[in-house]
Amino acid sequence: MQHDPVCGQRGDRQRSFANACLAQSEGFRVIARGQCRPIHQCTREIARVCASRAGRLRTFTNSCLARIEGYVIVHSGPCR
Repeated sequence: MQHDPVCGQRGDRQRSFANACLAQSEGFRVIARGQCRPIHQCTREIARVCASRAGRLRTFTNSCLARIEGYVIVHSGPCR
């Protein structure tokens, strides 16, 4: 896999990808080379949440980090 980081955008969401092909395969439009700059700064608070996106569950350190990645909070605490 080619590693040539890009920043992609879909709607009002931005996300970093390892390369343009991966960004486009998930429906994102490449808007810049390199990693996306943080739009929001999240705290380092540890308040784990389980979140979902496209049927995939993932545990995040806090809800802010989950939302930035485009996930919807399912419940407090880690995913099981």
